[in-house]
This record gives sequence, C-alpha cells and structure tokens, in this order.
Amino acid sequence: VSEAIGLHTQAARATALLPAGADTARLGAAMPPGSIAKLADADFSIKKIEQPYSSFGGKQPEAGGHLYTRVSEHLRHKDRALMLFDYEHLVLEAFPEIYKTKCISHTMGLSAHEYQRDLEIAPGFVVLAVIPDLTKLIPGDMMEPRAPVSLLEKIATLLRQRSSPFARLKVLNPRFEKVDVDISVRLHRGKPRDFFAKQLKTDLLHFLAPWYLGDTEKIAFGRNLLFSDVVKLVENLDYVDFIVNLKLNGPCNQTGSVIRPLTARSILTGGNICVTIADEKCPAPP
Repeated sequence: VSEAIGLHTQAARATALLPAGADTARLGAAMPPGSIAKLADADFSIKKIEQPYSSFGGKQPEAGGHLYTRVSEHLRHKDRALMLFDYEHLVLEAFPEIYKTKCISHTMGLSAHEYQRDLEIAPGFVVLAVIPDLTKLIPGDMMEPRAPVSLLEKIATLLRQRSSPFARLKVLNPRFEKVDVDISVRLHRGKPRDFFAKQLKTDLLHFLAPWYLGDTEKIAFGRNLLFSDVVKLVENLDYVDFIVNLKLNGPCNQTGSVIRPLTARSILTGGNICVTIADEKCPAPP
C-alpha cells in the first residue's frame, strides 16, 4: 500500500465545528501533530490522548476571485469529463489537497515496480497522474511524494461519475525515476573535506528534488535534466574550486548531456549521489 506509515488501534476521528465568527483562515494549513493533547471535557475512562499525524480535509471559504475561476471552468466542462482539461480541473477543484494533475489519453498505466514504461498504445484508456500538495498532505518520503491509495480511489470515483462509461480510467501516482550522480571535485584550500563532501551531496540532492525544501512549484511531469545545469550548479558553489569528473546515470542507463524521463507521468528525482574529493597533488619534479 502506497505510503503506509503505521497501524494504530483505538483510533477515532475528530472533526472541527467552527462557531460563527471564528477565524477560518487557519483552515488553509494543516494542524501539526501533537496539537491535540487532551479532551475538552475530562473522562476518567480515557487515560491518554495523542495526535500522531497532521490534520486533513481543511478548506478555507471561497474567496471572491476564485468564484470567477470556478464558474468559468464549470461553464467550459459543464461538470463532465470529456477533454483532458476537464479531468484535470475537476480534480483540482474537488480536492484541494492535490497540487497538480496531468491527464494522459491513449495510455494504460503500468506498475513502476514491474515495468519500465507505460503502455502508450492503448485506445480507450485514460491515465490521470496526481501530485499532492505538500503543505496539506505530508508524505512518508519527501523525495517521492505520493498521494495515499484512499485519495486515489476517491478521485477515480468522482471522475467515473462524470466521464464516459467506455473510458477505462486509472488514477495513479507519478513514476519517480532516480538519477544517480558520480562526481569528483577539488575544494578551495582550507576547506574541510568531510564537511563539504556532505554539503555537496546535500546541495545536489536539493537540486534534483527541489520540492524537498518546500519549493513545490518546481515539481513537474516530464522535465529533462541537463548535464550543463548540474555543472553550473556545482561551479557556482563557493567551496568548490573545479570539477574533476562528473557522470549522470538516469533511468534505463541513460548518460550524456540530457537525462530524459521515460513516460509522460514520470518525474526525475535524486538517487544515489557519490561525492569524491580529489587531492591536490604537486607536479612531479623534472
């Protein structure tokens, strides 16, 4: 099961019922874990209260500007999923915890654990890939953010009620394809080797997966990774003197100047990063 974090017993769901005049702006952000620690009215039969995870399902009242956007989209798709635009915007409107969607027609999504690619010659099949909003749904692995299976099933139910009965729909998470980096650099004199080796690994990891630090706008389907972009990043670091060797290894053993994702719903992310600090050698005497 995708993103299974833990199993808990004696669990209950608590729902916030806000009175009139309450601050509704806080519904836009999830309540962090540990915010609820006790009952409002003490009960001696309950020994302890814990909130191990963030809250979910909060939604702010509709702003005036969003009303025009929602009405315009509704006039276009008329609450029916026919075009690619319809599938994507119906989901974005109904599920605020989804940040980005991509609808792919004529494609049957296959398991990334068993197949390297999706079947892209499949008439009648529709794939909808979704990316969760990391401010509302915190995944177990930030390098590969996925929506839970329960949310995928809710999205599929909504779309099947509004699409053709002949459309064979699959709502899936993106295929995260790792890019391995093997790099050797020379540091400026006086820089600690061990510390900056770890720092370079961290900088490369954040470059390959910028959403790890909260920059969700840079998570995108089908984006290529250029060899020159990695070189530019490393050469602009203030502790690196120059690059001795650099090799990128993408999915299906891709190397060279461009690493490309294999499918339309693929997202490149960071894999194994091997950093080597080259020693400064004096030239041999003549």
